[in-house]
Amino acid sequence: SVLLGRGCLLPRKISMHQRVHVDVFLSRSMSPECPVCREDPVIPGGEDSPYRQQYLDGPQNIWALKEPCVQRGKGVTVLSGLAQLLEDYEQHRATGQGRDCVAQKYIERPLLVAQPYGRAKCDLRVWVLVLDWNPLTAFVHPEVYFRIATRPFEVDSMEPNAHKTNCRDSENRIPMKALFESLDCGCSERWKTRTWPRLLDAIRASLLATRCTMAPSARSAAPKAFELFGLDFGLDESWQPWLLEINTSPCMLDDCKGDYEEEIKAWAWEATESLLKLVLAVNEGSWKLPSFADLQQKETDNDAGPVEREPVERLFEEEQVEHPHCLAQM
Repeated sequence: SVLLGRGCLLPRKISMHQRVHVDVFLSRSMSPECPVCREDPVIPGGEDSPYRQQYLDGPQNIWALKEPCVQRGKGVTVLSGLAQLLEDYEQHRATGQGRDCVAQKYIERPLLVAQPYGRAKCDLRVWVLVLDWNPLTAFVHPEVYFRIATRPFEVDSMEPNAHKTNCRDSENRIPMKALFESLDCGCSERWKTRTWPRLLDAIRASLLATRCTMAPSARSAAPKAFELFGLDFGLDESWQPWLLEINTSPCMLDDCKGDYEEEIKAWAWEATESLLKLVLAVNEGSWKLPSFADLQQKETDNDAGPVEREPVERLFEEEQVEHPHCLAQM
């Protein structure tokens, strides 16, 4: 999920004045001056502080409060400003979860796709296969599919289907290739150099962050097994991906209908088969996981000479992902 920033460290019972300071701090669109004390809240790191999350920002500083363990867009409340967020939380009682909930910054400037009914927001789902948590061994299927909202996007719209793509009244799933063909010719390049590398970094960081919870022991004694996750990402207008949620037991798309039914089901079949073959090959020993040194040697042994990598945008600095036991940069 998107980091809440410094505001998430505040105690639940804080004054409205403090809430205003956090609102001003988190939103670049608001006046930099606190309307209560007429002072500027201190911003660690200055105007370019990562806590600003400027790519998520917008005119209303909108946040989403989400109930855990609820599917298809249920239990999601959209609120403007930290004051409303905390007030709603104080009265919140999620079903079977006490007061537990997730606060997530809303993408106020999302990527919009032209549809017959207007320009609509979209998100994507990517399948991630985890073979082991210690050492962490995971694979990402190289293709994704998109979901387009079934109502035109407006920030202040009260129509749920304008904001949530998994809450739909008609089939809205579309293959990646079909979506790219409907957009301008530069989207494939932006996907390759910005969206996909950052998305992989976000997946890696998410798995590493949860590894201790998923595999608390130093070395799991469980039989050889695997787990498939469906990770949902939203895209802002600059094609930057933002993790929305991680789903266990993702939909295998057998219920897909509409114009792209055959393509979506064919993609799901191919993805399932290829990932299962990978699981069997690793567990049977017929395919060995390459080491970082193996991958480097493969580039050196290329008949055409060393592979010239295209410059790509990363979520982390290069020194943060370089490690002899990490294949992150390959």
